[in-house]
Amino acid sequence: MSEVNLVRAYIEQLLKPPVSRIDEILDELKKISDELKRASEQMRILSEQMSDLALYLIKPEGISVPINVSVSNILVIDFIKDYPNKRLFSISLINDGPDEVYIGVNSVQTTTPTKANEAASFDYKAPRIARLYLYTGPGKTAKVRGEGVC
Repeated sequence: MSEVNLVRAYIEQLLKPPVSRIDEILDELKKISDELKRASEQMRILSEQMSDLALYLIKPEGISVPINVSVSNILVIDFIKDYPNKRLFSISLINDGPDEVYIGVNSVQTTTPTKANEAASFDYKAPRIARLYLYTGPGKTAKVRGEGVC
């Protein structure tokens, strides 16, 4: 081996950290990784909380959104795609019958059964109502009227 190669090999050996030092470095990197994961989760939670807070700082415009529909089977009212083209803060409905109607706000998974001549109200104190799902049993009908606020 030439002298240049010997010097190069010697320098490379000097620059290599000892194995025990590599283990320390890996441990430190693991700790940093764990801290970054915790910080990332905290940032996600904080972001959600700030979004919720921003929604509650938004005040209703006081625009009334009338609702007067006949329901047989299922009816979906999308307040984002249709008038008023924005989410509602609250909604109050009256089932004029003749049959029971199931009311779902933003989801058909959670519904409120409302008998004829009963009322139902939903107030989220923030613009959260995007869709209204109304449905009756097979062969049943109901007239629903009410008002939303955005």
